[in-house]
Amino acid sequence: MLPLALVRIGLDGRDELVLQPPAQSIRGGATLGGPFTPAVGVQDTGIGLKRMLDDRPTFQDAVEIFYTAPTGSPKGIAGYSAGAPTYTLSYTSAFVLKGSVGISITQNATANAAPNDPTGATRFFSYQPSISISYGVLPNLTVLVADQITSPLGPTSGTGNRALLALQRVLSSSVVLDADFEVNALPASPAFHQHAFGVGAAIAL
Repeated sequence: MLPLALVRIGLDGRDELVLQPPAQSIRGGATLGGPFTPAVGVQDTGIGLKRMLDDRPTFQDAVEIFYTAPTGSPKGIAGYSAGAPTYTLSYTSAFVLKGSVGISITQNATANAAPNDPTGATRFFSYQPSISISYGVLPNLTVLVADQITSPLGPTSGTGNRALLALQRVLSSSVVLDADFEVNALPASPAFHQHAFGVGAAIAL
């Protein structure tokens, strides 16, 4: 998926407008059926609003509402859009424990949609808690481990679990680079234990 961008626009000292532009997606490999069929298309777009609640040296938290529009294509089980909007309410809190150790906890509640060909999208509700633990190896280099649970993955699916290991490097006051390795510990059938590698950057304009 490229560029998989997320644009944050500061409105004032505590509020942000969050934009998710469409991303080009190319899925290749073996044809396993359903969402694991090779395809080329575009992801859905989204817009949200984030509000910082507390901003202290050792603690920050924020709440966010996010809407995803069904603009992607192709739609359906083998595509990149369910053909219906989704709505997410998130709460995130971040703590500094001791020295260079930090913890971040996020709770997502989503009114979701899943493709159910040929009749269209099926609505369902999912809960997605996650926890991240970071350690500052150097003043500009951080190691991060995270775990994310999603329940359910779909209208008739069970619980999913994604584990992640990442490195984050601060280049300047406006540029941060990261690289991560991810595995889905509880894959949904017919998938197996999939692995993913990603690289990214955060740039302040």
